[in-house]
Formats: sequence, C-alpha cells, structure tokens
Amino acid sequence: MKKLNFLFLLCLVSCSYGVKEKGGDVNYSYNPNLPFSSEDLHKRAPDYVKTSQRDPYVGKNKDLFAPAMPDIKKIGIISFEALIQPTFGGTAGQNSIYMSPAGKQIMTENLLSVWEQTLGVLGKDITYVKVAKINHAKTSAKYGNDVTDHVQVKRSKLMPDDIFYVEKGKKTNYTALLNPRGMRDFSMLLVPAYQMMGGPKFSETQKHYINEVCKELGLDGVLVVYSDLDWSVRDYDKDKKADVSEELRIQISASLILPFSNYHNRLDLTGHKGIKPQHNITYRAYDTDVKVNVVITVPEEDKNFSSVEKNLLTPMMDVYTQLTQMIVLSLRDDMKKTY
Repeated sequence: MKKLNFLFLLCLVSCSYGVKEKGGDVNYSYNPNLPFSSEDLHKRAPDYVKTSQRDPYVGKNKDLFAPAMPDIKKIGIISFEALIQPTFGGTAGQNSIYMSPAGKQIMTENLLSVWEQTLGVLGKDITYVKVAKINHAKTSAKYGNDVTDHVQVKRSKLMPDDIFYVEKGKKTNYTALLNPRGMRDFSMLLVPAYQMMGGPKFSETQKHYINEVCKELGLDGVLVVYSDLDWSVRDYDKDKKADVSEELRIQISASLILPFSNYHNRLDLTGHKGIKPQHNITYRAYDTDVKVNVVITVPEEDKNFSSVEKNLLTPMMDVYTQLTQMIVLSLRDDMKKTY
C-alpha cells in the first residue's frame, strides 16, 4: 500500500512539475444590474482566468511556438462534459434543487451553445469548426461511446419536470455525468475525459483519435472542456463553527490540445534529430472557479419553477456566459501569439 501511495504521489508531482501559471487570483463579484461589454470582459479575464502551460519532455514551448512556426488558426471542440449538481448516492442530502437526467442533458447542451456562440466570433483569422461537423466526421465514428439520449423531444428550454425542489432523504436520479446529444463519450467509468486528457501536460489519451480527426478536418488543435456546477443550501459548518451561505459554484476547465503529428512537425522545424514522443501536447490550459450567492431556501409556496428560474438559473447562465467569454478571449489572445 505504501508503495502504491508513493507511486501515486510521484505521478502527481511529475504531472505538475514545470507548470507555469498566471492569473485567476481575484475573487469574482456578480452584479446582475451591471452588464459587461466584450471589452470589459477582456480586461477582467486575467483576473479570473488562470492560464497554465508546461514544456513537453522533448522540446521547449518557446521554440515549438516561435514566430517562425506554423500558426494555430483552426480549432474545434471534441469533448464537452458537464457535472451538474451530482447525486452519486441517489438520495437528496439537503432540501435543495435537483435536476432530472433530461434536465442535466438540456443544461449541458445550453452550456455548449454558449461556447459555440462565443467561439463563432473569435475573429477573421481564426476558424472554429462546430461540434456537429466533428461528430459527423468519419474518424469520430471509430472512437468513443454513444451517449444516452434522455430527451426524446427536441427542445432547448428547461421545464418544471427538469429541475425542482426535493425534500431531504427523498430519492433522486443517479445520473451525474452527462455529455450533450450527439457527442462521443471519452470518459472512463466515473473519470471524466478531461481529467485524462486535459490540463497543461502531454497526453496519451485518445491520441490517435485527436490526430486523425485533426488531419481529416484540417484542424490545428482541439478543445476539451469540462464544467462543474453545483449549489448548496444554508448550513452550519461544524469545523468552522459558522453558518455557510447559500451559493452557486461554477468551475470551468478548458485545454487546447495539439495532435502528435503537429507536435512532430514542430520538432522537425526546430532541427530536432532524436526520438519524437508519440503523444499530444497542450498549448494552453484555462481554469476558472467562482462562487456566487444565490437564493435556494424559500417559503413552501414559492418552491416552484418560476422561483428556481429567477433565483438559480438566471444567475447561473449569466455568470457561466461571462466566464466562458473571458476564457475564449484569453484563448484568442494566446492563439494570436502564434501568427
């Protein structure tokens, strides 16, 4: 057991060794009455978005992405996962708001729509390939698993049966991790695909799929995105001996991954003569983690969909949209550094 623990720690240290991080050190403050323009979000992005990168085992980023190297101009999303108010135990732990499997799927699809709309206006020099086109690529049919479709009627709006109040101790659905309809699932059991292939590190996970789909569609790199959204009711923290306010937590992680063929080409251009590792590399990884005060505990007569929509869904989508725009604006700036 001690040996296993040591190996785990060694792996953890090796994955984080040499990582350069910047930004993301300011607490987020949500004001629904103060809308932000793209320029405002652009200025605020370094405060709330942590950007990280790491040199691969062979080659240095300063050489691999020097001005004379190929540009990064065409990208797409291959994995979009959302963990929304998970209930692994199948029982409500608090008198709170929970979602059905259909509700989680629709919410995940709405989150993806935010990304697609934001990436669609990156700029004239950057091309974003939509998820639908990647899903219909010949390469995509060869990899990943089909995702269960919990929504039998085409719709994009949540209904009262999708999100609702559940009393403590009542049964809830077991579904925790969902991907949007039509996407391939690259997760493993309860381990999200992002944890295996995302982050500022090289990756062996799905390396052949990433390499092949990039060649088929002419992509310079692909995005993997992970969103974690959960909310908690007012409670008492026994350790801190203080009341815990009701809040919504939003965590978003995104990584721009380059296929090993792109990596090898860059190594050749630097004059590298040795062995070229056959793994994908991450150009940049982006993380943001914020907490927003929300209202969950309401009188019995107000426990309805209108209350949920006003007190939870609206601030959730507002903040998620702002954070996504800040990540994408940071991504755009970093991509422009390559041309």
